[in-house]
Order: sequence, then C-alpha cells, then structure tokens
Amino acid sequence: MYKINATLLDKLFIAPSPMGGDPEILRVFNQLQSRMFPGKRTFEEFLSAQNIDVQFEKAELIIHRLCYESNFPPSYFAIKDIASVEEYHKGNTGEYDSYIPRDHFLHIVNLYLLGLYVFFYNTEFHRRLVKANRYRRKITNCSDYTIDCYKDFISEWKYFCLYHDIGYAQELFSSNIGGGDAANKLYKELMKEENDFCDSFGKKQVIRHNAFFGSLEILSSIISLKFILDYSKVLCNGENDIFKFFKDSKIFSAETRELASFEESCHPYLKGLYILDRVYSNQCIKRLLPLIGEENIAIAGINQDNGKVSFVSFCDENGRKLFYLEELNDDIEFLNFIENPSLIMFDDYNPCGYELVYLYDKCKYDYRKEIIDFYSEGVINKTYEYCIDQKCSLAFSSVSNEEQLLDFFFHVYIVLYRLIREYKMFTPSNKVKDKLEKKMFELLDAEEDIVSKPGKRNKWRADVSLKIQTILVKTCSKELKDSCISFINKQFSPRFDDKEYDDLSEYARAYIEEYIDNIKSNTKLSLDNLEDEIVLNMSERIQKVNSVLLAFATGYKALRYIYSQSVKGKKVYRYDFSGLKSVYNSLFIKTYMPEKIGGKEITVDKFMELYLKGITRNNDKSKSDYENGKTWGVKNRAKNRFRATSDHGFESAKYAGSVFEILQTSLKKSEKGVYASLMDILFSISGSENRKDRVLHYTDDYKHIYKNVIYSIIIHNVWPSEFSDSDEIFLDTSIEEFPFAYFALLCDSLQKWNRPQAISNSLEEFRPNLSATEEYNIEVSDNKIFIFEARNNDMQRKLNNFISGLGYLRNASAIVKNGYSV
Repeated sequence: MYKINATLLDKLFIAPSPMGGDPEILRVFNQLQSRMFPGKRTFEEFLSAQNIDVQFEKAELIIHRLCYESNFPPSYFAIKDIASVEEYHKGNTGEYDSYIPRDHFLHIVNLYLLGLYVFFYNTEFHRRLVKANRYRRKITNCSDYTIDCYKDFISEWKYFCLYHDIGYAQELFSSNIGGGDAANKLYKELMKEENDFCDSFGKKQVIRHNAFFGSLEILSSIISLKFILDYSKVLCNGENDIFKFFKDSKIFSAETRELASFEESCHPYLKGLYILDRVYSNQCIKRLLPLIGEENIAIAGINQDNGKVSFVSFCDENGRKLFYLEELNDDIEFLNFIENPSLIMFDDYNPCGYELVYLYDKCKYDYRKEIIDFYSEGVINKTYEYCIDQKCSLAFSSVSNEEQLLDFFFHVYIVLYRLIREYKMFTPSNKVKDKLEKKMFELLDAEEDIVSKPGKRNKWRADVSLKIQTILVKTCSKELKDSCISFINKQFSPRFDDKEYDDLSEYARAYIEEYIDNIKSNTKLSLDNLEDEIVLNMSERIQKVNSVLLAFATGYKALRYIYSQSVKGKKVYRYDFSGLKSVYNSLFIKTYMPEKIGGKEITVDKFMELYLKGITRNNDKSKSDYENGKTWGVKNRAKNRFRATSDHGFESAKYAGSVFEILQTSLKKSEKGVYASLMDILFSISGSENRKDRVLHYTDDYKHIYKNVIYSIIIHNVWPSEFSDSDEIFLDTSIEEFPFAYFALLCDSLQKWNRPQAISNSLEEFRPNLSATEEYNIEVSDNKIFIFEARNNDMQRKLNNFISGLGYLRNASAIVKNGYSV
C-alpha cells in the first residue's frame, strides 16, 4: 500500500485535524462529511485495500455514488466507457506502442480524496478558494453563510474530478497513426455484444443517459419514501410528553415577535401527526419534500444539552410558522431562522445545538397528486414489494443514523439499477439486436406527449407492459426450469390456492406442462398441484419485475421528452467515433469561459484551434517518418512522438457543458404538473410557491461553479509548449487569477500513485514519469505541499524533475517541495 493511502486515511477519516485543528474548520468539516464522503465506509475500504482488484471494485461504487449524489453529474456509463476502451486498447497494444494505459476509476477517487486533503490542510489554497466562492450566490438559503463557500468548493471539485477525463475515450480513438480506418475498426469491435460499451457520446446518448439515471433516482426516492412512511408508527402530537416543557414555557411567534399561546397557535397543527422515523436531518428530508410537500411537515427542535423542545415549525394556509422559547430571542445564530422560518426547512445545515424531529400527517398525505397520477399506485406497490424481496427491508431495519439512511437511499437505487441492467431492456446502447428490445425502444422513443394525453398514456403503458412481460417470460424460461428442479429435489409439498392467474401464467404454464411431461416417468413424487404452485410463484415474481421496469420506463420516457424539448433546435454534444469529430453547442462553454485566455482576448474555439494546430503540425512529421521508416526503431520513435488529435480536456469540457445546459434548461422550462414534479424530485425542490427561487439556486447560484469547472477542464491537459510558435497566446496559470484551476491542475499532477506509466518495464526511458513507488507520500503543511519518494538517487532525480516541470503553474516550486530536500 502506498504511504499516501495511509496519510489520506488518517487525515480525512481516522483523526481529521484541518487547518492545524482549528475548531471552527473542524466543525464545518464534520458537518459536511456526508456531503464529501457519501458511503464513508467504502472510501475507507478503498484506501485500506491491499489488492488492486478490491480497490477497483470500491472505486466503481464510490464513483457511482458521487454521480448519484450530484445535481449535475456525468453519466456513469460515460465513465465506464473509458474503462471499456482502455481494457480493449490494452489487449491490442504492442510492447513498443506509445499508448500509456491509466486506470481512471482509481485516478478519479484518488484525485478526489487528495483535493479534499489539500483544501482542508493547506492555508494558501483554503484561503483563496473560500474567498473565491464567498458571496457568489444570489440566493442564500443558509443560516451560516460561510458554509456556502465550502459547499460550493465541494460541488466544483466533485464535478472536476468526475468530468475532467471523461473525454479519454475520444482521445484514445484518435491516438493511432492509422487515423479514421483504425478508429472505425476499434469502434466496431467495441460495439460487439460481449463488450459493455454504451457509446456514451453517440447521437442522442447524452439525453438518453440523463433520462436513464434520472428515472432511476426518481423511482428510488419514491420507494424510499414508502419505506419511511410504512415504518413510521410513532404518533406524536401536542399532548405528548415531548412538548410538556415547551407548552409550559414562554413561547414567541417569529411572525409577530410577541408572546403566543401553545394551545391556540401550535396544538391544532401538531394533533394527529406521526414522527418520520429514521429521518435525521434536512439533507434526508430534502429528498422527500418533493413527494410529501413542505406544507405537510412540522418540525420540533430539541436542545441537545437538555433534551427539551426549544422551537416548533409548521405550515398553515399562510406559509411556514415558527414558535420558539423566549431565550432564543437574543440568540445570534437562531436570528436568521426567526427572520426566515423557511431556512429550517431548506438548508442542509441544522441550527447549532438542536436535533430536528420531523412530523407529518400520515393519514392524509402519502404522495403528491401529480406523482400519484403519473405512477399508478399498483405499480409502485409491486415495485416496493420487489425491493423487499431483494432484502431492502433488512437494510432499512438497520438504519439508526443519518449516514445509514443516506446509504439506504443509494441501496434502493442500486437494487433497481442492477435489475434494469440485468434485463438490458432500457440500458441506453446502440447494440440493440433483439427484435423485442428494438420494439421497446420504438415505443420509448415515440415523440407523443404521454403526460398531457391520459388516454394515449394508458395505451402506451399497456403496450409497454405487454412487451415487458413477453420478454420477461422468455428471459425467465431457464429460471422456470430451475424452479421445477428445485421443487422436485426438495420434495416440495404444494399448497392449494384458488387465486386466478393473469394472462402471463399461460406462457409459464405452457413451458412447465412440457417440462413436467418429460419428467413424470422419472419421479415417484406426486405432481398433482406442482404445476400450479410453480406458475403462481414465478408469475408473482415476473409481475413484480414487470412493475419495476414499467415504473422506470414511465419516468424514463417522460424525462426523455423533457430533455428533448429543452434542447429542441440546439446541437447537443455527440462524438462521431468513426469520423473522429465532435458536434456540440459551444454557447454554454463560451458563456462560462473567462474573458481572457492566456492573457489574450481570444475565443474558446480559437484557443482550441491554435492548440490542435500545433499538435497537427508535429503529427504530420511523425506520420511521414512512420510511413517512410525502414526499421522498427524509426517507426517506434515516430509512433512515440505522435499525439492524439482529439484532446480529452476539450472533449470533456464540451460534454460537461452540454450536460449542465440540458439539466439547467429543463429545470427552468418544467414549470407545472408532472414535469415540474419529476424535476423537483431530481433536484430536491419542494414544489412550493417559491419554486422559481429554488430553481434559480441551481442555475444562477451555480454560475461560478460552472465557470471554474469548465475552464479548469478545458486547460488541464494543455501543453503550453504547443503554443510556442504562436504570438496570439501565452498560457500561464496563476493562483491569484485562477485559484481553482491552479488547484485542480496541481492536484491532477500530484496524483501519480496507482497510475502505471508504461506497458513494459523495458520502456522506462520513454516514460514521461516513472510510476510512483510505495514510498510515495504527500504531506500538506501550512502553505507548503511536501512530496516524498524512495530515497534512491534515481527517484529523487525524477521527483525534482517533476517539480521543475510544473512550470505551466506560475511559482509552483514555491508551494511544492521535495520533502527530503528541505
């Protein structure tokens, strides 16, 4: 295990002490742990793993979770496509080829953890990055405004890590001297059935992928809510002992700032409410608000020191009300809540010193009206039953804190994801060969508005359901056969059941009748009712799976429609692998790029053109040398000089810009009905009268995040030397002008461990950087970053050369030091 792994484990998980143990920074660090490290145990297992296969398995789960927890994530399929291309490329690379394989699943996770370590332990970067984000939001739904800076940094760092290398598939396609022919051959190989390549940058795939994962998230939220509602048994109203101290004390109304009566003001609204069991924070409740509705939630704030209720918040017909104890009148931290009671509802940050207990009217409100209409109750109930069959109820019963509940949300999501991937009916891919599967896509790709036309929607549901059932029966034929064998081997004694079977049972019955006829002569068991029992069990199972797929398909189609309408008439990013060209709408990228690049007023397109022009000029010479080379040595040197003609930083930025724009535009355009409800669930917006303000939070408030992320991605792989012959630009990134870009590029360079740098050890002389040894470590101290490597002369020389090579970051050598040379 690398020493850096032990350092990250200690500094971020075992004994965190950011900024030298500053208690205020440590409080913020602890407050934001679930945001930084969702599924924290998986991060710890990743860092502790001694086996690279285990690390890879944990990295996949972490990256999928980071995508799931993000508002504007890349498609998880797009990240997996890098691994698919690399896996194929490695197997078809000669010993002397210039291609250098790098494992991006491991790189993304290592980079993400390293960045958080540097941010929280280096005063120089911490101060600059916090300052750069301060007061950038136009709408602040937060009682502690300084915490916004940390939230924004975590968001932009997460997006940079997830997106910055996502264009590697395109770069690998264009890295061969063979050009288009070689790329076309590689593409055809990858599209074969045995390869899990989803062509994530193909035509319509950006929209399709967002609809795929968005639908999964929405469905998992609905199912998670059903678990919470079904497990919430505790009745809590104004008569409970919990409120005894509160109602016997002096309470004030936030609206009038005058004394109020508990019996008149609070008791009527608390009567008959249930505690939302296992909901421990606003971060948890925010996922449920779009389904329950903020107006149906009451809150009791319990003082952590004495266990007594200090304030109560609920909604009446005029909005959210807040009643609090007299002593909170002068509480500076609580003052923001008095001025704006909605802050208690919508911020991730709880008022210091209080635990929040959430209550709701269980009898009256289970789901919002639009969602009930959109997802039929029967389908949702069957989907819920399927999740119980998959042991979700066992996972839920173990929930006893916020971290575990957030893990449970993801657990439900993964259960649904694996089912849909297992049957491959809706997985976005251009490799659809089965006729029934093709028919399914024809139904899903129809342009009719299934939401505004109930009659057509019901017909569509019936058509899709029939196709799903037909596919499931065919798919499950082996399972039916296995079930027969299992029943017979266990000498099963069938029970009598008079339940009627639906049409689905006919498919199952026909298969089983044929199978049982073949085995009757070879068994002594009584088979009188075996057939009915097997059909019943398999039919119930198939109906549940059918319901999951139908519920998913309903959301998938609606989101496809929403996203398609949002980008109608615009170019959406796509990459033609055979033609090695990308098509994208550059307006979003141009909008969020800085006014000057490399000290010059230059457009994004011009910047890319100049950079690729330098690469093309050098590549033309390499091609000529390769084609005219008489020996393998000459050809090998030519191949090693050949650069990819599609820069992965450029492609990653184009892709990120398209995803940001699609989701932003969809959020703005979806203003009413079920469309708004779906987008609200996806973005944890409550759907209240303040919806427009909350939408602005994800659009206008995120502008500085988009700007930092896109600019950093676009320049992170640029070699300034390629501009050496141009007097139009000089690329020199400074920490003063671009603190986030400087930080991102530096961390990306420092993440050297777990990244093999050549295929053969015999090619050490051609490596740009030697692979890190297990001695590799990074220690962040005040305003310096110290790197440690093996003490042998060769590694020390390479480490010093590496630090000197950071010249594209102005004054980097003043920050990054060789730990053994100081």
